Amino acid sequence: QFQMSSTAMPGSVGIMISAPRESARNLQPGQTVERCVVTEVVMGGAAHKSGQVRVGDYLSEVLDTNKSSEFIRTDGLSRIEIRDLLSGDIGTPVVLRLERQGKTVDVGLVRGLARIDNGRQPSPENEPPSTQVGLGLAIEIAEEGCTVLNTVIGGGAHSCGKISTGDLLIAVLDRARSTDFVPTAGLDFNQVRSMILGAPGSKVTLKMQQSRAKGGAVYLCEDLVRGTQVDALNSPQPKAPAAAAA
Repeated sequence: QFQMSSTAMPGSVGIMISAPRESARNLQPGQTVERCVVTEVVMGGAAHKSGQVRVGDYLSEVLDTNKSSEFIRTDGLSRIEIRDLLSGDIGTPVVLRLERQGKTVDVGLVRGLARIDNGRQPSPENEPPSTQVGLGLAIEIAEEGCTVLNTVIGGGAHSCGKISTGDLLIAVLDRARSTDFVPTAGLDFNQVRSMILGAPGSKVTLKMQQSRAKGGAVYLCEDLVRGTQVDALNSPQPKAPAAAAA
């Protein structure tokens, strides 16, 4: 498994994906391999700035010459394994091979810091959508509950220093809206996200639970400041390999 360099800041291409939790080697008889599909292109990230990555694209292969001399197929890989392929130090190049409506395109990107544009997400009453920002917290609603996929470097969630991939977000406290924690159990994705969003500079407290692998302890990330995400770095695009589409 790829380990990020400890001498440089880890970066992102700024996409969210739908991919299997387990690799194909752990599939039960009769189960089919789930494809890796782009579910969101993060505003301000490398993928968004390229203008070539779309929601619904099938991410079939990834090329990072710092890790492999050839494209690596995503079919059969788990979500964590694919995330490792996409992750790397800020400023390093990576090529995504995408399939869309029967056509294949290779997109060269430079990893950077991603900024989540929360302006288009549901907003609380009486708060203009344009003022809505979040904590840089990527989540999904899974069987276990509201699960953390990633934290964006420079965001309020990352500044907490405690939140890890696989942890559960079990309740949210925004004292401007409620005097008590609001549980996330039973809520859908947009409902949870709307609780996290708020005005720039406002604060929110998250009640979290470690993943079972880490013991399952409950902890708090108190008074996280919304709107501290950092824009993606303006780095030059990498040169795609000779076989890449023009």
